[in-house]
Amino acid sequence: MNPQNMIKDKQQFQQTASNFFNILFAESLKKNFGEISIEVPNDWGAMNQSFHKNVPDAVNAAYQLCQQGLDVYVGVNPRVGSRSQKSNIHWIAAFHAEIDYGTAGHKKESKYDNYEDALAGIMAYEIQPTLINHSGGGFHCYWILNDPAKVSEISIKAIESVNKALTVKLKGDVGTQNINRVLRVPGTFNFKIPQNPRPVMVIVDSGPTYDLDVFKPFMDFEQKPKSKLSAPVSSITPSEWNKKISSLPVSTKIKSLVTHGNDGS
Repeated sequence: MNPQNMIKDKQQFQQTASNFFNILFAESLKKNFGEISIEVPNDWGAMNQSFHKNVPDAVNAAYQLCQQGLDVYVGVNPRVGSRSQKSNIHWIAAFHAEIDYGTAGHKKESKYDNYEDALAGIMAYEIQPTLINHSGGGFHCYWILNDPAKVSEISIKAIESVNKALTVKLKGDVGTQNINRVLRVPGTFNFKIPQNPRPVMVIVDSGPTYDLDVFKPFMDFEQKPKSKLSAPVSSITPSEWNKKISSLPVSTKIKSLVTHGNDGS
């Protein structure tokens, strides 16, 4: 059973989560582009969801759920229709990438061995994230748009191509580029390893925000397939092959069968 009442300073949590939600959703909420989705895994492998029209309500929901010992997530982009399918994302507030390190709590192999290497890789990238949160076993990166972009004018495929490009360039967790992705709420805890709850913490919250044009070169991104090792091709000529066959310590019939496909009879 997961530990409960892990958040000891409610006021500090409210400040952390409120600042994060405001940076991510302020423009979307102001223009009525959707609601904040707070989600937790349930016992059936799906997510229980609640939807909030303002930051204080979303903060309070995240707090109550975390105090129950639950992993708390937020939809990267605002939802409409009180659902979290891709079709419920009409506007994007940010692009995102997940960058894991080490092995603890991960099913996939990470490209980075430790916290320091992963963070250094992120900080070295020329397009700096607006927000970076430490999830307990990796980093969640957000590139916030100056103005939310309408999905129908871009396409889900193009948006997810941007997310995938950013993930690949930062050596992150490919397969997490979906437009309706949920990521952990800072100030909560990562309970994936029940005996070792890990805090979700803000690392950067003052990075630049971006115009959509910055990411247009990534909208047709295709990851290069891994090269397959091919078997070496023999350079032996037919005459050299026949000489090798003739030197084998087998009968004439066998040699004829190998060379001509029959035993000469």
